[in-house]
Amino acid sequence: MANISAAARAVVNEVSAPFQLSDNQLVKLTNSMVGEFNTGLRQAGRPVAMVPTYVTHVPHGTEAGTFITIDFIWKDVRISEVTLDGGNKSSRRDKIFVTPKEVVVGTSAEFFDCIATFLDMFIKEFNIRLTPRTPVGLSFPFPVERMDLDKAKLVAWGKAINLQDGPGRNVQDLLQEAFDRKNINLKCGAITNDTVAVLLSESYGHPSDNCHIAAIFGVGTNGAYVEDVVKITKLGTQARPQMVVNTELGAFNNKDILPLTELDHSMEEDSRNPGIHIFEKLVSWIFLGELVRRILVSLGQKAPLVISEAITVGLQHPGSFNSRLLPLIDEAKTSEDVKKILADNFSLNAVNDQETEIFRLVSQLVSGRAIKLCACAVAALITQAGYTTSGRTDRIVVALAGELLVFFPHFKNHLRVALKAILGESVEKRVFFLVAQDAEAIGAALGVYEMERRD
Repeated sequence: MANISAAARAVVNEVSAPFQLSDNQLVKLTNSMVGEFNTGLRQAGRPVAMVPTYVTHVPHGTEAGTFITIDFIWKDVRISEVTLDGGNKSSRRDKIFVTPKEVVVGTSAEFFDCIATFLDMFIKEFNIRLTPRTPVGLSFPFPVERMDLDKAKLVAWGKAINLQDGPGRNVQDLLQEAFDRKNINLKCGAITNDTVAVLLSESYGHPSDNCHIAAIFGVGTNGAYVEDVVKITKLGTQARPQMVVNTELGAFNNKDILPLTELDHSMEEDSRNPGIHIFEKLVSWIFLGELVRRILVSLGQKAPLVISEAITVGLQHPGSFNSRLLPLIDEAKTSEDVKKILADNFSLNAVNDQETEIFRLVSQLVSGRAIKLCACAVAALITQAGYTTSGRTDRIVVALAGELLVFFPHFKNHLRVALKAILGESVEKRVFFLVAQDAEAIGAALGVYEMERRD
């Protein structure tokens, strides 16, 4: 804090103190999340739902075939033709279709009709020849209640999709009805979610690594892992010994454990879904920038000599501080670089060195806390998957995806430091990260592959 006066330093320390997390806090949060995992395996209807996915085949890299898949990029739809070559390699043809704004707030029928139209356009554009009733793989990133690999009841919409209806309906039926209305002779096959797709994709691409854990830290927050079926007591008897579980860990809501500050509470109350998915709101890419904005405005209101009124006014609009600015400010080499970022994005042209340093400190404070909380989630998954059991020395392979991983250059390093604090060096040094990119289509294809092997 070389560029900050003693008075400013005192104010910054006061504001930042609640965001500092001790190693003991991280361990307690991890243990509490593991407790919620185990409760969710026993009981239905829990916030951390521990959804049985009915995916019982972890890819070996030998899977082969060509598949049509659907997945979502925010509110838009990507249609893909995925070819698995059986040698842990894949190729694909993709096209992203922009979903009209009115469709994402309309009815579920309009939304799925739009998807069916996109699929039909893709097939015709690429002259794809399909047999009648070819199964289509769907990577579906919204909370569902699973009944089978191809049956999932929608619990709620999220992200940029805010339709008027749909929850309570079978996702397969919604898509199949759209196919039928559009006279498209295909059928909805396997339904995976994006986190499970990451696990499947990375297992296929790195078969010798035994990847049994995946986590996404981006707009959404979630984790999946391979569980022994006998531990999923709410599921009943199943023929296969293991199954991938979609934890829905972003819904972890234990307010006695979560390190919520006054500003976190205000953001939670102002969110679209107050009271739920609280853990996700602490680490989600779409909330980090807004939290930085609120901290800076709070500093300006408490100590106008620390943050000028011009900055407070420039940041007065909710949502105006894009999360993409955090890593840019974090990685800026000089105060002049930070000043340029602020001038370009907020027309703030009279920022002094003290203020630029405060911007940097607050950005690092928010991103640093988020990464530590992400480490709690990864540590909980590692623990739940049995890797911390006494006597185990095997490598722990974790597939990661999401905006935090993409945009924060030091995400993996900081994650590893926090994992060491939570699990100890002997476990942390066994952890190996795989970075997944655009895994949803490949994962959806692998879901269809498993479905076809059952028939």
